[in-house]
Amino acid sequence: MGTHTVVNQPPPRVDLDEYAANVPLQEAVERYDAGWATAELGEVGRHVGTAAFQADAERANVREPQLRAFDRWGNRIDEVDYDESYQRIIRSAVAAGAHTAAWAEPRPGANVARAATFMLFAQVEPGHACPISMSHAAVPALAANPVLAEAWVPRLLSREYDGRLVAGKTSALFGMAMTEKQGGSDVRANTTQAIAAGDGRWLLTGHKWFCSAPMSDGFLVLAQTGGGLSCFVVPRVLEDGTRNVFLIQRLKDKLGNRSNASSEVEFDGTVGYLLGEEGRGVRTILEMVNRTRLDCILGSAAGMRQAVAEATWHARHRAAFGGRLVEQSAM
Repeated sequence: MGTHTVVNQPPPRVDLDEYAANVPLQEAVERYDAGWATAELGEVGRHVGTAAFQADAERANVREPQLRAFDRWGNRIDEVDYDESYQRIIRSAVAAGAHTAAWAEPRPGANVARAATFMLFAQVEPGHACPISMSHAAVPALAANPVLAEAWVPRLLSREYDGRLVAGKTSALFGMAMTEKQGGSDVRANTTQAIAAGDGRWLLTGHKWFCSAPMSDGFLVLAQTGGGLSCFVVPRVLEDGTRNVFLIQRLKDKLGNRSNASSEVEFDGTVGYLLGEEGRGVRTILEMVNRTRLDCILGSAAGMRQAVAEATWHARHRAAFGGRLVEQSAM
């Protein structure tokens, strides 16, 4: 610069192995029967530590998802456009099995290895971890209906990523939608209704106040029936290739987690399929919710790890008052 020389600024913390740098994570992996995954976790650690991945993580949170409710001709399409940086991130997370590897290849330590993989990705870019986590958690929940499990689980176990809303995909991601305006966390106050339409189909009418990752292929949704609050699988694309009614009203303006689109949606004759017993919707969906809660803990720990790593890096590379920050007595 013509006005001054930039000095005493830490270099970017990039192009390192985030797994090798995380000794507590390595120790936990070894302690809890997942040492066999060390090589794969090293690959993930080096991948998320690259300058390219970290640039994508920053870009995905600046170039935020955009709602496209209609196409140029006025047809309702209810799509969300994600920046290519986000697409690259989630594609690599799926390829690494951060979503469903523990279900696809069960063995001692499989959930530990999958958790470590999830943490490494979430450490650098937490937004995409939401659909990754929900897809992981959907697998055991779908077991409540063997027919639905047979249709969806093989696609969830795939390590291919396809973000399009089209029929015939061999892979899938899942989401869930519970909260409504009047109830919030009190889902028993939900008013969305489901009416049996025959052939195993139900038609849902109502809304959801918070629905993340709306471009997922399927959702677990709570709705009231004559038998009480029940759980349904709602696909974005129907078997005949047509779009299900999934009316995205707007995207939330959130504090952080900007790369992850969270939406408000409405249902108007939306096709759903009963999962579990009628009237036992909360119990059914808790199979999914509880596992996402565990991932929330993992993601929070990953975020704290990143914060400490960045702060320590800064303290080691910046000087003040005659010495490096890390050498100061207050540190």
